[in-house]
Amino acid sequence: MRKQFSNILLSLSISLGAISSVMPLTTKAAEAPLVGTTVKVDQIGYLLSADKVALVTETTAADQFQLINLDSNKKVYSGKLSAAVNDSNSGDTIRKADFSSYKEPGTYVLQIEGGGVSYPFRIGEDVYRNSLLQAIRSYALGRSGTAISDGLTGLFHQAGHTQDKQALMYFTDEFHQKGDIIDVSGGWYDAGDFGKYIPTATVSTAQLLLAYEFAPSKFYKGQMVLPEGSTNDSKLPDLLAETKFELDWMKKMQRGDGSVYFKVAGKGWPGFIKPELDIQDRYVYGMSTYGTAQYVGVMAMAARIYQSFDTVYAKELLNNALKAQQYLEKHPSPEFRSDKDQDSGSGAYGKTTDNEERIWAAAELLKTTGNRDYDLYIKEHFADQLTQTSGPISWANSILLGQYAYASSEHADTSLKEKVKVAILAYADSVLEKISNDGYHVALSTDQYGWGSAKDSVALGNVLLLANTLSAKEAYVQGALDQLHYLLGRNATGYTYMTGSGTKMPLHPHNRIMAGTHTYIPGLVVGGPNKFGGDPTIDRILKDADGSIPPAKAYVDILDSYSTNEHAIDYTAPVAFALAYFTKGDIAMAPTPTADDHNVVSNAPKGNVERNYIGAFGSSDPFSDPSSKITRTISSDGLLNVEYNLHPGGWLGAPASVNENWSDFSGMNLDVKGGTGNSIRVELTDGNGVHYEKIIVDDAKEGKTVALLFNEFTQRKDYQPEGVDMKKSFSLNPVRGLTLSPLSGEGMITFANLMLIKGSS
Repeated sequence: MRKQFSNILLSLSISLGAISSVMPLTTKAAEAPLVGTTVKVDQIGYLLSADKVALVTETTAADQFQLINLDSNKKVYSGKLSAAVNDSNSGDTIRKADFSSYKEPGTYVLQIEGGGVSYPFRIGEDVYRNSLLQAIRSYALGRSGTAISDGLTGLFHQAGHTQDKQALMYFTDEFHQKGDIIDVSGGWYDAGDFGKYIPTATVSTAQLLLAYEFAPSKFYKGQMVLPEGSTNDSKLPDLLAETKFELDWMKKMQRGDGSVYFKVAGKGWPGFIKPELDIQDRYVYGMSTYGTAQYVGVMAMAARIYQSFDTVYAKELLNNALKAQQYLEKHPSPEFRSDKDQDSGSGAYGKTTDNEERIWAAAELLKTTGNRDYDLYIKEHFADQLTQTSGPISWANSILLGQYAYASSEHADTSLKEKVKVAILAYADSVLEKISNDGYHVALSTDQYGWGSAKDSVALGNVLLLANTLSAKEAYVQGALDQLHYLLGRNATGYTYMTGSGTKMPLHPHNRIMAGTHTYIPGLVVGGPNKFGGDPTIDRILKDADGSIPPAKAYVDILDSYSTNEHAIDYTAPVAFALAYFTKGDIAMAPTPTADDHNVVSNAPKGNVERNYIGAFGSSDPFSDPSSKITRTISSDGLLNVEYNLHPGGWLGAPASVNENWSDFSGMNLDVKGGTGNSIRVELTDGNGVHYEKIIVDDAKEGKTVALLFNEFTQRKDYQPEGVDMKKSFSLNPVRGLTLSPLSGEGMITFANLMLIKGSS
């Protein structure tokens, strides 16, 4: 039970960075609905130089709003709300609170005079840095066939699906007999299940590679603080080391004639168990020309990108792409093999067309090789379709990847290239028009609130970013940023659709690793609102509502709702691309990593002696086990009030994520007030994931300041996460998190002014 509660508490934490998850301006539970329900913001934050707009659904409140700095608790900006507009997809009446002219870094909330208040958010140049790292790191935590021991999240499990080294052919073809053994080990788990699929693998990897190709300086070795089992022993940036892991799996899926098998999975859907407990036989299913063409596209792209790091590997990737392209040219008609019951324990991903993917394949080969035969091939077979309006990048339609590869290629026909640019720009302009007509500035039409709507909004924003490289327009960049704002909380439900980011984030995504290990994993993008339903949970809710739930609100944070609350690798990929585009600051100026007694190496930002870290604990609804209960609330004057009724042991506490380098500090000062006489464990999770503690006593009714010197912390004897190496020395680079845990009794304790002390420990 201790492990379960410890890991569940991670789900109540804020993101791994320095975003404060506070509930300001109120300490009464009855007032809690005012927070975040009517004032919608990007809960991660806003860039200094970009537009900053909150959306307000109150119609009876006053017209004025105030921006409040949470560090000083002072009003720093005020303004007037815009006129109201009606938003058909949400049913909300919306007014704008525009504070774009305010450009001071810090942590803030926005309050309506006499009305609601937003969740906290930051203003700065680095606001998206941690969400980006969480997104790309989530792939390393979703590796198949890999034992994971992660000090950052506490995730620990043995290698899962090692039987993929001896997967069985599900059918007979000219290369294998049914039941033959094939090694298809490795790769990423696709989504909430344990399947591995070529279509989602290719488009996910391609978008991550595109993020790198857009700005290589934003990615470097040591960036992701990779878990044990997924460490980067190469010279590659961490992102490219991770995409290589997926590319290496895809290579194993290629048949002798160049075509590519479709997926790897078991015959039955496993329960919510650890990966290593799913011991059913695994099978290689299907073959498709559309998946083979996607394989060509991503292999050709990767060959171009890896060339500067490993010429031998790049050549191997290109040869694989060429071999698959030869198969496609010999088989010009779409092929999709589907055998009886092949979808009994995995997704279908069926598709009957493949021109979109063939275009991508040939365009990437043209861009990578410069061989103009591919240009002639495109013009002969696909010239008309290449210049038509496309759609956002998805597993079902990757033509935009092909259009962009062609439009950005130095070897493409000049005349056709110009027509392709026109088509992309026309599509981008149509996306802009939808954004301007939507109350929440979302690029989704009513019918696009279906499976994966959250990532679709960002993918549509990415259309604008691609268009911006062809014809720069400020509106393109702002429109794309609006889609990130939507994903990260400025939407009708008030949720961020990404685990670990923001205050109101998904806590119960449909994910077998999370549920099976009781460990919260940040960086996973979930499906979002789905007006069409598709699972028993949301179907029942929609039916009972009898049409009263608007499309933009058809979402539930429930484990069983796989049509709204499941993550997928192709949901996270477009978000990672957008986050990378908008990430600025120290990520491009990373310090050179150094090792310290073989501790985890980190490039985490340094702590700030002027910052009050109390805000990092945030507020929460009451959390309990059968015999204990704890609630934490941040008051308007920046105090953390912890109300509790606990049995001995302190299983429940008030957690905060930090992920900062505190090696230049000797400790912390903390004000404690309550006079309950109860002991409190101040718990620190170090850079290696080891839990350290210092016990203090709440024995001053009028309050006291306690010095928490780091050299006085000792390892917890009664609990450590599975798999952590307790022999490693105490590491403050980074400090993962803090927890304040009353050890017994009941009452309320107030904490304030948690400040770092200068001087190395």
